[in-house]
Amino acid sequence: MKNQNGFTLVEVMIAMTIFAVFVSAIIMSQSANINNSIRMAEDIKLHNLAEFKMNELFIDPPKFTNATENQSESKNFEIEGFEIYKYTIEYKKIEFPDFSQITGESEEEQREQKDSRVKKAIYEKLKKNMEKMLWQVKIIILNTQTGQEYEMNSWITNEKAKLDTNFTI
Repeated sequence: MKNQNGFTLVEVMIAMTIFAVFVSAIIMSQSANINNSIRMAEDIKLHNLAEFKMNELFIDPPKFTNATENQSESKNFEIEGFEIYKYTIEYKKIEFPDFSQITGESEEEQREQKDSRVKKAIYEKLKKNMEKMLWQVKIIILNTQTGQEYEMNSWITNEKAKLDTNFTI
């Protein structure tokens, strides 16, 4: 027998196949990492723009009236470099459940218990005041080119609300 030096064609083909699978896996994972990085960078931009608009509302809140409830305002950003982004601001009054829903007691059970009537009266007064004071604000930021959205919610207090401080029963 002759001494063979080198590789046969089959061995070369197996090595090339293993190398191709390895390179394909690396390229696929790098592609996914790049796409995730791009999406994360866009999420950060959207978050920062939402936070910017929310801070504007904290500094200069709108007048909260019954007309403000369910009001929606949509505009494009006028900041240089961010013209492709659009924001929508929605306002909503806070809503609290009834006292019977919180306690699980029926109206009849509440009437029978004296301390329950006092608790209910205090709760109703606080509920009424809180519904005047607190407003939910939702800001939606939209990239008009990609369609990617980001939503931020917070509560803003109506500092001009006239609260009822008469807690007589």
